[in-house]
Amino acid sequence: SQLLRIQLILGFMIWGSIIASISIFFLCGGYAYSTAVAWRKADPIVQSDSNIMAANICSYILIGLGGLAIVVTIFLRKQIMLSMACVSSAGRSMSAMPTMALFPFLQVIGLASFMAVWLVYAVHLASTGDIGLKSLPTTATVAVRTYEFDEFTTRSGWYLLFCFYWTSAFIGAVGEIVIAMCVSKWYFTRYVKANYDKP
Repeated sequence: SQLLRIQLILGFMIWGSIIASISIFFLCGGYAYSTAVAWRKADPIVQSDSNIMAANICSYILIGLGGLAIVVTIFLRKQIMLSMACVSSAGRSMSAMPTMALFPFLQVIGLASFMAVWLVYAVHLASTGDIGLKSLPTTATVAVRTYEFDEFTTRSGWYLLFCFYWTSAFIGAVGEIVIAMCVSKWYFTRYVKANYDKP
């Protein structure tokens, strides 16, 4: 979090990753084009015309995507600068509240505790089915065991699945709310203090 507060390092990381991502398109496009040229000039020609044309088309598409990425980056430069300012503020908030980094571990413990109870219910529910035999459509006579569930058990299974998704989403949402509240209170309290301390 301390490195994110340094504007030079943050700018190098953000713009460096953007430039590297755009460069990948041009490098891959150039490689595809040079490969197509080498295939065309080979004597004897090993690759078919369709493969050479496909390599040419891929090179044009990749170079076009690289040019499009440059245009999009130019038009979104203000949003990128705003995102860099947000990341810098996030680094300062983490420096001011280092214990906030431990909260995701509490979420993992809560989710693991819920999963332990949920698995017990799921196993018990799955064991309530009636065991039957089913013959497979093969030349040999093969019988396998199957579980047959009544309508109530099936609905209970769907309800248990709903509980799993709802509780998992709830635990994640609580973490987002807590972190957002901590950061917003830190940010606006700092802003209010700075304004009230002015003579």
